[in-house]
Amino acid sequence: MNSKLFIKVGERESLPRAVLVTDEKNQVVGMIRRRDILRGLEPHGFFGRHAHHPKIFVEVEPDLNLIEAAFDHFCSRCLKQADEPVEKYMIPIEHTLNHDDHLMKIIYMIDLTGLSLLPVVKDSEVIGVVRTVEVLSEIAKMLDIE
Repeated sequence: MNSKLFIKVGERESLPRAVLVTDEKNQVVGMIRRRDILRGLEPHGFFGRHAHHPKIFVEVEPDLNLIEAAFDHFCSRCLKQADEPVEKYMIPIEHTLNHDDHLMKIIYMIDLTGLSLLPVVKDSEVIGVVRTVEVLSEIAKMLDIE
């Protein structure tokens, strides 16, 4: 198994945009995107988006000039948040694609789920993912559009 978590696309390498989450039986239960990880690390209420008060008296925007002063607090809270279960922040995946599914089914499932990435299984084992970018690329090839 390769310990590098980078994906090579053409000549550039980048971190994956999403990682699949599996249960104890190695069944896909969700995915977590980079932005979900950042949301999970953000201390609750730090930027005001997670405050759930039934009655908001004053709408307050963070002062971006002062936000740097809270960096140490942010770092210590990130360490605490890193121990939170990933299930709190992942996007559940309830549907998968079969390795031999027709393109029309893939398009339908992406539309049905609203996800831009779906796992592909063969014999109940995940063998990869299909992203909307690959679907659009296949459509372009079919229509001879490059």
